[in-house]
Amino acid sequence: MVEAPNGSRAPLDASAAAVSLDEPGFYTVRALNSDLAAQTVAVNLDPGEADLTPLDLDAFLAAVAPGGSAPSTVSAGTAPISPAERERRQGLWWYLVIGAAVLALAETLLSNRLPAVGRAGGLA
Repeated sequence: MVEAPNGSRAPLDASAAAVSLDEPGFYTVRALNSDLAAQTVAVNLDPGEADLTPLDLDAFLAAVAPGGSAPSTVSAGTAPISPAERERRQGLWWYLVIGAAVLALAETLLSNRLPAVGRAGGLA
């Protein structure tokens, strides 16, 4: 027996080649004559994910090119960002990476110079 997410039940016999899973959600499959546990199957039906038509190359290149018109980089009513402006917005992370590297190096140097207190055979 197959129980759909909406609660409807349909019989499932061994001669059935396939079961129609028309609704997204969790389906429960139970064997009526057996001591086997019920099995849960998740179904996510998004027709857009099954579309295998090739993308238009020009539209793809415009979306991924710097300064392109991809929806994630340009909001409604704003102009595309110039490469210089994009680089200026990303300039701060270099200082953060250099600061983290300096802190890691300082921690390594300090840990090697300080006495080993609490180790076996250390200072008494």
